[in-house]
Amino acid sequence: MAPSAGSVACSVRLDAMDEAAIKDFVKVWEWRSRTERDFFARFAFQWLCFNAWLAFESGEDRDWRMIKWLKSPSAEGSKVKLAFDRARKSDHFIQYIQTLVNAGPIEHSRREEPAIVIADVDDFAGMLEAIYQIRCRFFHGLMPLRAARSDQLIRPIVRILEPWLGNLRVSLD
Repeated sequence: MAPSAGSVACSVRLDAMDEAAIKDFVKVWEWRSRTERDFFARFAFQWLCFNAWLAFESGEDRDWRMIKWLKSPSAEGSKVKLAFDRARKSDHFIQYIQTLVNAGPIEHSRREEPAIVIADVDDFAGMLEAIYQIRCRFFHGLMPLRAARSDQLIRPIVRILEPWLGNLRVSLD
């Protein structure tokens, strides 16, 4: 049964929600991402649940700090990292990471910073930084929605986040 989209008010601050409410928030938006046809909307919905759970697990309130935490040894054993590790067992998942690797280098959202190069499919930190920078470019209006390059970047990210967040959702039950 699909979660009720009305079960979590989007205007509620995540730091004001308890663990059960955040779990519900993640489940609702992960489900919404799977029902959406537009890849850009899917990515936005995926980021909502990814970011909410990452804020909860990391205890951080800034996206860049959450990403830094997820790249660190402190995140080993976290639900979000374990969900990624489970997704890595799929050849299709690895193929989507390879697609993102091949799409590089990824322009940083701050033009003075060097572009991100993902070394290979095992470069978790590089992949995570690339996804985060693409998110920054997309959410801050630096990425044209219907440009071929935007599509080349968003599609593999959606395909990477689908099983990753699906595994996370299952772990929250």
